[in-house]
Parts: sequence; structure tokens; C-alpha cells
Amino acid sequence: MNDLFDRVRQGFDNMSDREQRLTVAMALTFAVLLTALPLFLMLTANSDLEAENDEMRALIGRLSLERAKLQRLAQAHEGSLRRYDNPTPALGSFVEGEARKQGISIREVTEEPLKTVGLYQRRNVRVTLPSVGLAEVINLLNNIVTSPHPVAIEQVNFEHHKPGDVYNVKVGVLTYDKKKPSKGDAETGEG
Repeated sequence: MNDLFDRVRQGFDNMSDREQRLTVAMALTFAVLLTALPLFLMLTANSDLEAENDEMRALIGRLSLERAKLQRLAQAHEGSLRRYDNPTPALGSFVEGEARKQGISIREVTEEPLKTVGLYQRRNVRVTLPSVGLAEVINLLNNIVTSPHPVAIEQVNFEHHKPGDVYNVKVGVLTYDKKKPSKGDAETGEG
């Protein structure tokens, strides 16, 4: 090791003053880079971590602000799922009962075939209401959708052939019932 150091020292002494100054400057630059580069890399990594932490803090802050909204959405979802625990009675009878509450007579009720949609069975009914006022129809539709049963208005068609507030209305109402597992479904684990 001493031999190497002596050769380097002898080579340095053989250089001119200008070459010695350039070599010293180059060695100092190399030493500064060697010590500054790790510090720079650590500072860059720290600033990246700080930026990520700031983003996470902002996200947590937004989630905290939205917590009440998320809880309301979860409660509304649970409420809508609980509606399926209260199955709709015969759909035609249900709509007729709601129409009677509004003083509306029904001309025709057409039940459509039962359809299976995933884990639910969908029932549809088409109802024809002759010569009714708009307010009564709106109240009827409101009573149907706000009932404790899982029902929805599928379609509403208005015909206005008479003067005044007299309409012929066709209403499509549907409901979904949870499918009851059959004996075969229970044995195979489906349902």
C-alpha cells in the first residue's frame, strides 16, 4: 500500500504547478460529489415520501369529510335491501288497492309472466286507468314507489284525447322477490 502511495506522490511531484492545481481541483470535485450525491439522493427520496404523505393526508381528510355521506349511502343501501324482506303481495291487487285509495277505477290489469333475473324473480303488471286526473295519477305513482315493498314504476303512457284534466293512462309496475331456494338448489349449494 505504501508503494502505491509513494508512486502516486512521486507522479504528483513530477507534475507542473498548473497540472498539480488541476489534479487537486479534480480530486476535490470528486470528493464533493462523492459526499454530496448520497445526501442529494436521500433528500430527493425524503421529498418524494413527504409528497406521498401529503397526498395520503389529503385523501384521509376527504374521506373524513365524506364519512357522513358514505354512511348515509350505506344506510340507504341497507334500507333498500330490507325492502326485499317485505315481499309484494299479488301485484295486480296491490296496484288496485293503491288506485282505490286515490278514487281511481281500473279498466284492465294484465299480469305478465314471471321472469327469473339472477337471485330474484321479477313480476310485471300493466294497468289501464281510464279518464283520470293528473293529480290522482301522480299520487298513485308516488304511493306505489314509496310503499314498503320492492316495487318500481316501469313505464307510464298518457293519452290526452279529451279537453281538461282528463287522461287515459297505462302504467307498468314491476317488483322483485328474492328467489326461494328449491330443494335441488339447497343440495347443490346454489341459490
